[in-house]
Amino acid sequence: MCFSEFRNVPKDSIVVGNGSNELIYLISRLIPQGKKCVIVEPTFSEYDSVRNSSSILQTKYLLKPENDFR
Repeated sequence: MCFSEFRNVPKDSIVVGNGSNELIYLISRLIPQGKKCVIVEPTFSEYDSVRNSSSILQTKYLLKPENDFR
């Protein structure tokens, strides 16, 4: 049985990678140029690195400790 059948999702909805960094870079290629994204911080610095190497527009949203990061 393949994963798509096991989870009942279409095969073309599955992206497989060798770790989170690879997936972050792969998924960023799926975002059309000129589209906007929100980066919720604190987070992996890789999100910012990927955004800087592409034409994705970004808005940052900082979660604060005094608000229990909500």
